[in-house]
Amino acid sequence: MLFKKNDFEFYALPPWWPGIAEKLANDKWEFLCSLGITEKNYSTDFFLKALDYSNKETSHISAPLDDGAPCVTKMEFLADNSKRKLSENGLEFYTNEDFLRLKLEEVIFLAFEKIRIIPSLYESTKLLAKNIVLLKPQDNFSDTSYSSPKIPFTIFISIPRDRVENIEIRVAESIIHECMHLQLTLLEERMPLIIGDTERYFSPWKGERRNSSGILHALYVFSVILHWIKAFPSQDRDIEYINRRVKQILLEVSQIEEIKYSNDLTPLAQMIARYLLDYLPTDGAI
Repeated sequence: MLFKKNDFEFYALPPWWPGIAEKLANDKWEFLCSLGITEKNYSTDFFLKALDYSNKETSHISAPLDDGAPCVTKMEFLADNSKRKLSENGLEFYTNEDFLRLKLEEVIFLAFEKIRIIPSLYESTKLLAKNIVLLKPQDNFSDTSYSSPKIPFTIFISIPRDRVENIEIRVAESIIHECMHLQLTLLEERMPLIIGDTERYFSPWKGERRNSSGILHALYVFSVILHWIKAFPSQDRDIEYINRRVKQILLEVSQIEEIKYSNDLTPLAQMIARYLLDYLPTDGAI
């Protein structure tokens, strides 16, 4: 059943539309349960059709937050067949041994704490990031993240090996980035946003021309990140990094403003694009 426009307010801030993640996730889980896939047996390997579990290990995080509510997600260490398939995209993976030795759980916990500066966004990410697969970055200063519309509740994020400056906020941004891709994909399954594939727009993030769907996703993801990162107070220890990211994101988004006129977008998607561009936070706190 399609969502109706009045199921949530597109024109109201903030752009992650608090409450919609729960509706979308519940609807998707209902469908997956009809296929025998539940939150308990959900597996990225299953969706990759690589069901060799002989080398598969998982590690669960259940760390108490300040308010006593658990931050529960599952770290998934993929089967060898899955890793080989994804390695074709240039992805490399941490092992369970790496996870324990490098104490990556602590970084993930602190990253979620960064997200929790906006509670409703934090709740959305918890619903969407059922499983997290950890990627090895090229170096301590490169961030890699990935998600697939065919894998509904898994995000792939990199974590620097060393405790470099701004590590938590960088990992937090990657989590939000991929969760919002998944959220928009789930929304598209219920409310079609794309009606064509004829136009191409330059993507400042990819350095190449992409279709309207890819640009809309980028606009949505970075709009959410911008609202989140602008919520940090001026005395935050990461403020210099935050100010750089705000300037960078605003510059990049300014290069894709024409997407709101795309004929490949449905009227609803055009409305969303206009809303995202009209309400970008530029000055002061949101």
